[in-house]
Amino acid sequence: MVAVAALALYVATVAPGVLPADSGEFQLAAATLGIAHPPGYPLYIMLGWAFTRLTLDNPAWGLNLFSTLIAAATLTVVVVAVRALPLGPRTPFTRLVASLAATLTLVGATTFWAQATTANIRILVALFSALLFWLGLRAMVQPTLGRLVWLALVTGLGLSHHGSLAFVALPVWGSVAWSWIREARARQARQGRRRLGRNIGVVVVAGIVGLLPVLYLPLRGAPGVPPHPEALVGLDAVLNHALARGFGGDMFAFARPSLLPDRLRILADILRIEFGWPLVALAAVGFVRVILRGRVGLLLGGGFALPAFVAITYRAPQTVEYLMPAYVAFALLVGAALTGDWASILPHLKLAGRRYVTMTMRVGQVVALLGAVILAVVNIIALWPSYAALHHDDTTRQAAQAFLAAAPPDAPAFAGWHQATPLWYLQYVDGLRQDVNVEYVTPAGAEYYPTTWRRLLEDAAQRDPALATNRYPTYADAPFTLAPAGSGFMVQQGDPPIPDGAHAVDAAFEGGPVLATAQWGQPPNTAGEPSSPVPLGGVTVEAGDAMTIDLYWRMVEAAPSDLAFYVHLIDDDGRVVGQADVGRPASALGAERTFVTRHTVSVLPTTAPGTYRLVAGAYQPTPDGPVALAANPVPLAEVQVAPSSQPLVTNHPLRRALEGGVTLLGFDWDSTVPNGRRLYLHWQRDVSGALTTVHLEVAGQTVAEVAVPDASSGSVITTAADLPPEGEVAVVVDGQRVFLGEPSEGERWINYGGKAALVDASAYREGRDLVVDLTWLGLQPLLNDYSVTVKARGDGWSQANDGTPAEGAIPTFKWVGGMLVHDRHRLTLPKDAQGPITVTVGLYDAFTTTPLTVLDDRLLRLGQAEEPAILVVD
Repeated sequence: MVAVAALALYVATVAPGVLPADSGEFQLAAATLGIAHPPGYPLYIMLGWAFTRLTLDNPAWGLNLFSTLIAAATLTVVVVAVRALPLGPRTPFTRLVASLAATLTLVGATTFWAQATTANIRILVALFSALLFWLGLRAMVQPTLGRLVWLALVTGLGLSHHGSLAFVALPVWGSVAWSWIREARARQARQGRRRLGRNIGVVVVAGIVGLLPVLYLPLRGAPGVPPHPEALVGLDAVLNHALARGFGGDMFAFARPSLLPDRLRILADILRIEFGWPLVALAAVGFVRVILRGRVGLLLGGGFALPAFVAITYRAPQTVEYLMPAYVAFALLVGAALTGDWASILPHLKLAGRRYVTMTMRVGQVVALLGAVILAVVNIIALWPSYAALHHDDTTRQAAQAFLAAAPPDAPAFAGWHQATPLWYLQYVDGLRQDVNVEYVTPAGAEYYPTTWRRLLEDAAQRDPALATNRYPTYADAPFTLAPAGSGFMVQQGDPPIPDGAHAVDAAFEGGPVLATAQWGQPPNTAGEPSSPVPLGGVTVEAGDAMTIDLYWRMVEAAPSDLAFYVHLIDDDGRVVGQADVGRPASALGAERTFVTRHTVSVLPTTAPGTYRLVAGAYQPTPDGPVALAANPVPLAEVQVAPSSQPLVTNHPLRRALEGGVTLLGFDWDSTVPNGRRLYLHWQRDVSGALTTVHLEVAGQTVAEVAVPDASSGSVITTAADLPPEGEVAVVVDGQRVFLGEPSEGERWINYGGKAALVDASAYREGRDLVVDLTWLGLQPLLNDYSVTVKARGDGWSQANDGTPAEGAIPTFKWVGGMLVHDRHRLTLPKDAQGPITVTVGLYDAFTTTPLTVLDDRLLRLGQAEEPAILVVD
């Protein structure tokens, strides 16, 4: 029943179609019987191909749906595996609830849910892990030839899918061999060595039969088979692909003693993210219980520890995915902690008052059983909003269709990995724009990735116009121009043409620039066709969301210096509630040049619903500040700001209904700016009406007031107030008080583009290293790969550390709303570094280096729109 319910849950949240990156590659390979990147995953490709024959109208969705079935099968095996645990006498109640708790633990794991609703190979790794544990437990208890043959066959099939399953098979077979050898010695006088050898031979043959799917690689390894373009000819080529020899240097790269403490800390944090500390503690109890049982400890304890060690010492991102076998073992350890009768150990102990101890232990076991089930259900409920949102997200297909539709006939198109695979899928499977030559821009060794892009685009632009998915700041002075085209950019010689239908402006500025047109960056429509440009009037955007504006400029004369161009969203008093500035070097601002600037304007989440004005302008950056090139900005349009419809994510959830028709949903503290603190309050409008005035008190004295604006019933609104640096705070509405206390040391709330918030930060010196610990909170499910940049600045020096969060272990495209991620960065300080150190933190797109704007009006006024100063270290 649990597996059936989980299947319904996963089908209700399954991804709707084609996906980016590796998932898109697997959807393409399965739909066309192609070959994926090493090790090729032949078993998954063949099974996926067979299943997609049932969903020929949308094979990509079919492969996503295939994952839901594999996940349900995995959960079914977990149920029977928990019941097979030889851990003492069990009652029907403990067997039922222990297997239920173990299964729900896995159902509510963040990464397992993600893999259960998208096309990926990790979910099949989870199924084989569960099968190995279950069959291993059965063969360990009674190593009959039939059970050993089944275990060998599944081992071979698992290894044909992914070599990492060897680290599950090793402890499983070690435990089974332990039992088998004891059994064989007992039977040796009766059966003789010949029969034992024959049985071993049968088991080995079964394992070899399981490896037969690998033959798919040479049979389908012809040149041009998508998505792998090279032929797999010869034994060496097949082995290189099947064994993924190119990744061999990454194995155990972090296994050095100096690095292991940090890697183990990351493992603990991942387990917290996936399951929560209470279930981690329960699994630790299960780990101790199985370790004390010898062979069971080797099988299940080793089945968790060895794959976990291999995953955390592997030098590659996405550690959260590589830990999938350990997650299955973790769920079984939760079951091991709860199964059996805890009081059964009492006869071995000499205790006074055994009767009362027995009663206490059994009551404790019942509480633990029910608590584990409740905790697992709570995890599922917390994850539901994110996966429900992803169920309706078809932006990958829409962006890919818009990109292909914008390409000239037979044009070359350059794409990053995230975008290349869905583009190939649309070409090979849906038959769209097969004339376009989509080329994946492969990282060229140590060469800076934007440099690789620029080199390729410069060469392509000299021949014909080309399309590109990525745009980097280094393109500003390139010998080619970029213009928005679909979801990408047209790369060509000469100036970009001004599009038809754009909103004409024709406003001149001092220093040469003339704003010619403005265009709203509409997404493609549901049919996948790019929407026509529309005037900016009547645009609606939600608080905390963003809109894209393309401005086309003409230079009448060459600019004498670098210039910057901006788009601001302002209220009636001229206060800025959203902005985006784009700089251009003087070398790109020659006379009679036309160019385009793209502005992603993020609206502050504290913006009240209403009508705002969108304006544009230009200025000259100088050491003394910006020098405007016009007295007033140019009006573009009126924009309606609506309340956010995103599920609320807050560091301090709180639901208190108050007078005035409002409910306080939660609050967040930010102590980034010195000599003060900011309090963010999140409200729900229960009924529409007049403004609701809220008083904020410290020691009984009002220190600030905020107004919750009128909005439709059910709307979520965020307000902010700047408060004195000390004292407990109370929220007062019409005499009703809600005490909020004070922020903890290091607490922050820095909102980066509505994607993630930095909620805690601290730093300390460790020898010559500066260790910076950050805590991120995902505000919504993320589909992009963002990198964190941490910079330390002192007197005459600076250092930086950039990378994927948690040392590459937890990339942002695995984040969902409410996920807390601890992220440590180490920066080596100069030998003579003295005095205070200012630490700044930014978050930017890993593929385009486009930074996320900080949604904080105080930091924007300080000029810290992208990399705010979060703390100072003495």
